[in-house]
Amino acid sequence: MARILALILVLSTLAFGRVALPEFAAPKELSPLARALPVALASRLVAAGEPVHLLGVTLRPEEAKALLVAGYDEVILGEVVELGGALAAIARRYRLEAGVPALAGTATLTAASPSRLLEEAGRLLAQLYADRPAFTSGALAHLLVVPGHLKLPLGGRRKLLVYALDEEGRELAGVRPVFQVEDPGVARVNERGEVVAVAPGETRVWVQAVGVPGAGRVKAEARVVVTPPAFGLRLGGVALGERPAFPGWIRLGLRLSSSGGAPPTYSGATDVAEASQNPLDYLAGFFAGIVTGGQLTAALDYELGSSLLFHLEAYQRTLTGYFGAGLGFATPTAPGGLQGVSLRLVLGSYLLGTRYPLEAVGEAVFPTAEGRRPELRLAFAFGLDLYP
Repeated sequence: MARILALILVLSTLAFGRVALPEFAAPKELSPLARALPVALASRLVAAGEPVHLLGVTLRPEEAKALLVAGYDEVILGEVVELGGALAAIARRYRLEAGVPALAGTATLTAASPSRLLEEAGRLLAQLYADRPAFTSGALAHLLVVPGHLKLPLGGRRKLLVYALDEEGRELAGVRPVFQVEDPGVARVNERGEVVAVAPGETRVWVQAVGVPGAGRVKAEARVVVTPPAFGLRLGGVALGERPAFPGWIRLGLRLSSSGGAPPTYSGATDVAEASQNPLDYLAGFFAGIVTGGQLTAALDYELGSSLLFHLEAYQRTLTGYFGAGLGFATPTAPGGLQGVSLRLVLGSYLLGTRYPLEAVGEAVFPTAEGRRPELRLAFAFGLDLYP
């Protein structure tokens, strides 16, 4: 009784937690486990929003009841024993009912090793708090990522939401997700799960959890597709090189791109060796990958009252700009207009995000009409890009 009174006197000077957790009783050889198991239980209770006070001493049932009278809301007592080569943890939860200390929950957990027993401490807690499942945290069984499939325009942002669930489908508290992107050249992700699209293509974001038992065994992923602009308008003019009189040097443009989002797959040496037996299929698959990957753009430009130019262009795009090269032809819409084969290089950047491009276009036109020499021209254009 003297020990009980002394303990109550000391604890009465402290700011109590809601739950008191003394050390578990155990044989001497299991004392490290008896000290570690209450810490594992406390971490899960704190993660669930429950204040806990680790006492650091072993108590008898009558002493635990005295703590309830002294001011604690709940006290958890336990013991660790060895049964037939396995370890068993037995816990009891006490609380006041109508002013009288009473047993509120019991739990038993067996495991083959101390590390396994600590890892499964959430199951012990779930049994103790069967009447209040909101305060339990079992082992992690599933990670749910929402959305699981993400389609973003170039420069777009979206946050991934992660839900950690136990075997019974209950959401676990205190779980921190960790994100990692498979291809940072296509998308980036920060510690909050915000995905930023940096280049057209396809990648995956891997998600793993920390702070809960079983986290190392459970992973999830979200598929991310970054799309290039599908439709664009251009307004500009020819600045250098031979050009017709005003308004013939003013240029109106239209851009149409495929928007599959996935980059083309380039075959390795083994595939090339196999493709040598059927080169048409190999080439068809290669160019189909470019088209469906959103790298190919059809460009139509009209120089007012002068010429019409059509190009097929391949682009590499990033958040800061893009580079493209194309091959096409020019046809006159009036006497003196361009006519011939055209090679084009495009260097572009963005204003106010990725919807308003500003680009420089270099062209080499090789006339098919007699009496005309090849022409080198430089044009500038401002535009609007729309994404699917």
